[in-house]
Amino acid sequence: MLITGNQQLIKNVNRMAILREVRKRPGVSRTDLAEATGLTRAAIGRLVEGLTEEGWLAEEPRLASTTLGRRPTPLVFDAFRLVLLGAHINGERSRVVASTLAGEVFELSVLSTEGLAGEAVLDTLARQISDMQARFQIAGRRICGIGVAVPGPVDPLTGDLRFSESTGWSCLPVRAGLLARLAAQGMQDVPVIVDRAANCIALQHAEINRLELSEALLYVHVGQNVAVSAMLHDRLMRGRHGLAGYVAHQTLQLEGPACSCGRAGCVQAMLTLEAMGRQLELPRNLSPAALQSELRSAVQAAEPRALAALQSLSRHLGAFIYNLCQTYDPGRVFVGGAAFQLGGDLMPSLRARLDELYADSGLNPPQVQVMRVDVQTAAQGAAAAVLRALLSLEAALPEHV
Repeated sequence: MLITGNQQLIKNVNRMAILREVRKRPGVSRTDLAEATGLTRAAIGRLVEGLTEEGWLAEEPRLASTTLGRRPTPLVFDAFRLVLLGAHINGERSRVVASTLAGEVFELSVLSTEGLAGEAVLDTLARQISDMQARFQIAGRRICGIGVAVPGPVDPLTGDLRFSESTGWSCLPVRAGLLARLAAQGMQDVPVIVDRAANCIALQHAEINRLELSEALLYVHVGQNVAVSAMLHDRLMRGRHGLAGYVAHQTLQLEGPACSCGRAGCVQAMLTLEAMGRQLELPRNLSPAALQSELRSAVQAAEPRALAALQSLSRHLGAFIYNLCQTYDPGRVFVGGAAFQLGGDLMPSLRARLDELYADSGLNPPQVQVMRVDVQTAAQGAAAAVLRALLSLEAALPEHV
């Protein structure tokens, strides 16, 4: 096999295996690592020493001692020296979080992007990252990777944002543009990962809940837009062109409401906050934040039209999830986004509609749960995506090291 003839590759693969094991089991000992990886204790010792010197690992002596004698020293991710950055850019904000390798956020930067073109947003993001880098250098910290969550499908080869209906951005070279801006500021060789915001949200949920994804998992995001993210065997499904999960213009109801694409009954025309706003005859020029505020006020005031619009959205969402389940056959479905933050409960009607559609199949519907999504979730998921990429088998190849 190729792996036996390339000592550098073997070393890199073994390093990644150790880091993945520490990530999965914080506090694991060298002895445990040897058993888990099949490496000798001597080999584990040398690799751990190198990873500790580089800032990946640290010992936790406070957990190691006992009145009965010395126990193996636990190993954890170093909480200081290496930093992951996660960013979420859209037409309202550029939000950047700095986190430890273990996912603990310790710094946040938020700047407005209202009215800015895509390239100007990249300027803003590069400035935020550069400012953080300057502070981290003084403190003895190093950025080891940057993840960027964007509001639309991403070309998996180039890292370009293909298009974004919510912002109007098209063919935006997020990865290449950000790398060029950072290089001009002296930040060369920092990996940059770009992905859809929905994928980053799903990934963050899997990370914080330590989900064992042996079966398919779906995340359905309902807010200003509708987006779907699917994970199978712990891997996100992106598709050959990065368009997996792009569902905005699937037909949900023949002869339904008109959609911006020129057709009728599209998901985008029926399951978004904008669709609810049209039913309540709210002004069309409201910002996303203003629209959400108006809808929340109407729902919480129990205005009949608002409650009817919410009921309609939840039942249509149940039908949409049923359609998705026929394709992916997931064990669990998570839902989230601004539509679930209006103060009304969408779940009873959603589940009732799903039960109706499953009734004749002889199968049980999947478990559907609301996922907590806040303003930092996508950015934190982008940081988690970077760590996954850094610890992947692909990263062990010499050209990635």
